[in-house]
Amino acid sequence: MKNEILTHERKSILAGNFPVLDKVVKVVTPVKEGDIVGVSATNTYGKFDKSTYTEVYGIAYTAAEGGSECRILITGEIAEEFVLLPVGEEEATKNLLKKISLFVK
Repeated sequence: MKNEILTHERKSILAGNFPVLDKVVKVVTPVKEGDIVGVSATNTYGKFDKSTYTEVYGIAYTAAEGGSECRILITGEIAEEFVLLPVGEEEATKNLLKKISLFVK
């Protein structure tokens, strides 16, 4: 039996009382904690890029390599400093996230 060391890292990412729901999905592209996760027309998940992953689906809570599982937040009030919003498109992206009940504050 292999011994495994587990660590705990506290993250202050919540910004309110709206119910937080998460989901584990397999991502095709690598994502970092705080990246916006999008879904493609063929129902695959990856970093939101407006070309392949065109519909916002959530915010990555954990980092993941392409082809592996990632825990994403699909509802909640999330602290803006946690979310990696696209430069120059911050407000537009926040508005897209609001439509799926993710409120970046």
